[in-house]
Amino acid sequence: MLGLLIKDMKLMLIEKKYFSLILLIAIMLAFTVTDMAFIITYVTIIFSSYTVTTISYDEANNGNAFLMTLPFDRSIYVKEKYLFAIIIISIIFISTTLITAIYQNFTIQNFNTLEWILSCTLVLPIVFLMLSFMIPLHLKFGGEKARSILLTSIGIIFVGGFLIVKFIEIININLTTLMSVLNSYFSDDFIISIYVFLISVIVMIVSYFISQHIIKHKEY
Repeated sequence: MLGLLIKDMKLMLIEKKYFSLILLIAIMLAFTVTDMAFIITYVTIIFSSYTVTTISYDEANNGNAFLMTLPFDRSIYVKEKYLFAIIIISIIFISTTLITAIYQNFTIQNFNTLEWILSCTLVLPIVFLMLSFMIPLHLKFGGEKARSILLTSIGIIFVGGFLIVKFIEIININLTTLMSVLNSYFSDDFIISIYVFLISVIVMIVSYFISQHIIKHKEY
C-alpha cells in the first residue's frame, strides 16, 4: 500500500503548478471575501477531488491492466484510494483552518477561535459524501461516464427539491412554521453537526465496501 500512496503523491506533484494556482486564488479570496469558511471549503474540495483524478490517471492508456499484475491484492488498491483521500483531506483541512484562524485572530477583535474551528468542520461531511459517490462511480464506469452520471444525479436532486417545495406550496403548508417545528427538534447546532458527520462517515464506509465489490469483479 505504501508504494501506491507514493505513486499517488508523485502524481500529485506533477500537478504542482495547478495546485499552486488554486492556493494563489485562495490567498486572493482571503482579501476579497468576508466568509473565510468558503475558502476552506473551496480548497478542501478541490484537493480532495484529486483522489478521483488519480483513478483516471491509473486507467489512462490501459494502465490499470498493468497495475493489477503487480504483487498486491485488488482490495489494497481500494483501501489506498480511501486512505489517500483521508490523508489529503486531513492535511488540507487542518492547514487551511489553522491559517485562516490565525489570520482572523489578527484582523478581528474578540475572535472566537474554537467556535470558528467547530463551524469549519461542517465541510468534512460535504467532502466525505462527495467522495463516497465519486470513487465507486469512477471505479465502475470510468472518468467520463462517472462525471455524466454524477451531474445527472445532481440535476435530478435539484429538480426533485424544487418539485417538493412546489408540492408543499400547493397543499398550503407554511414553510416558516415547518422550519420552526424542525428547529424545535434540532435546536443544538453542535449535536446536529455530530449527527451529520457520523452519517457521512457511515456513508463513506458503505461506499468503501461497494468499491471493494466493484474492483473484485472488474475486468481489465
